[in-house]
Amino acid sequence: RLSIGCQSFDNSILKLLGRIHSVDDIYNSYKAARSAGFMNINLDLIFSVPGQNMQMLQNDLDKITSLNPEHISLYSLIWEENTPFHSMMTSGTLSPSDESLESEMYQHIIEYLTSKGYIHYEISNFCKPGYESRHNNIYWQNKNYTGVGLGASGYLQNMRYKNYEDFTLYFDSLDKNELPVMEKEFLTPKDTLEYEFILGLRLLETGIDLKKIEKYYDNCEVYLKIAENLIETGFLLPRNGNI
Repeated sequence: RLSIGCQSFDNSILKLLGRIHSVDDIYNSYKAARSAGFMNINLDLIFSVPGQNMQMLQNDLDKITSLNPEHISLYSLIWEENTPFHSMMTSGTLSPSDESLESEMYQHIIEYLTSKGYIHYEISNFCKPGYESRHNNIYWQNKNYTGVGLGASGYLQNMRYKNYEDFTLYFDSLDKNELPVMEKEFLTPKDTLEYEFILGLRLLETGIDLKKIEKYYDNCEVYLKIAENLIETGFLLPRNGNI
């Protein structure tokens, strides 16, 4: 699978986001990928950008679906600390979108893409039947994976880790025959159980297998009780033994 970070089909938004590509570059890259033989392509979009309205969002949705990719990922803009965007927000140069507008955008995205035949299988991800992201499903199912490269994250046995983001530190570690790990988190059984819920609830088609939880985890009753309360209040949906 090839993933292309479009972010928007509006050159003004791309400029605001600090992207170095143009809308024409998106089309050219997509065409080149298809010509090269890629049969499974994901396209990324960002929404709830400052100044973006529903009409601009619809333009992005029309353009991205016209390309007919197998998979689409959509993320609302996150104002991360220690980034130029966050600095512009704190200085008042930029303001986040209204939360009600962001909610309206997200609901519209779901309705529009599902009407076009895409399955909303995960909070931020849509696909044609059979094209769910395999590697992301591993994350959401709380399975192990190896992170290799600058800034990569991994999860092995009960340890979550992140590699150095700095090029020199990363390769100095390799030269010393050491793993280039910047930070580690060793999970307790309670942590692992919580991850099962936190990650599993992102999967909208399958969710969490309650029988698996009861079989593999001790002291899970408190979490199952919380889940029952959320089912009763309508926030969770029981289906075929899953939630």
